[in-house]
Parts: sequence; structure tokens; C-alpha cells
Amino acid sequence: MADNIDDFNTITGLIFAQLYANFPVKEDLDEAAIAKALGIEIIDVSSKDWPDPKIFNFGEISPGLPLRRVLWAACIWLRDEGFIRADGESANIEMVLTTKALSAMNAHPKSLEEPLGKRLQSAAKTAGTEAGKKAISETASLIIGAVAKSFLG
Repeated sequence: MADNIDDFNTITGLIFAQLYANFPVKEDLDEAAIAKALGIEIIDVSSKDWPDPKIFNFGEISPGLPLRRVLWAACIWLRDEGFIRADGESANIEMVLTTKALSAMNAHPKSLEEPLGKRLQSAAKTAGTEAGKKAISETASLIIGAVAKSFLG
């Protein structure tokens, strides 16, 4: 699989994990939590006297590819494809899973010991490892594939 698709699936999986853990409450995307989970540098760009919340920027998920760019692109794609409902230009504010995303995450393939959403949450705890990233990417791909399969028959 192409690196950009692996990066997208990993980011998407971590977004899904956040939203699944907080469902049905709308949440703003916790970008810093995703960066921290992946071991990506978090850079405080706020002035010393800036009140909370601080302004952060992030390192790259892949060479030449800033994490925030992939996060926002993933959020917009997830919204446009009907996996999430969200506000904001980057679709990263007041986010919540749609029925189709929740249904896919609640699916329990016979080949797995637990539903996809729970598998994703377990994998998210090890996002900083290559095995964790692989498990997140594979599970996110299964979730997106489950939705696509439901439409294709």
C-alpha cells in the first residue's frame, strides 16, 4: 500500500477512535493527542503570555508532509463521504460519527475477537509503535471497506 494511504488510514483510525470513545457527544478534534500517540513533535507557537488554550503546530507524519495537513484533509474527506458530521472549515470542530460510521465500527467480523471500534481503540493505545500503526491502518481500512461494501452489495 502507498505510504500516503497508510498515513491516511492511521490518521483516520485515530480520528475514529477519538469519536468512538466520546460518542454521541460532539467533540473538537484533539490534534495534540494524535500527534502524541504517533510520537510526532508538538511545537508550542503561542507567545509566552498567551492564555490557554495554547497554539500548537506539529511535525511531519512523513518527510515533507505536515501532520496538520493530513489531519485536516482526512477530516474534510470523512465529512464529505458521510463518516462524520462536523463544523469548521477543516471539519475538525464539533465532530461526531454518523450512523454509517458507527454501524461499521460496531461490526464484528468473524475473523476478529472484538468489534472493529473496540479493536481500533485497543490499537490506538500502541499508535507510537509500527505494529500499532499497522493495526490502526488495517482496522480503519476495514471500517471504510465495510461501509463501501454495504453500498456495493
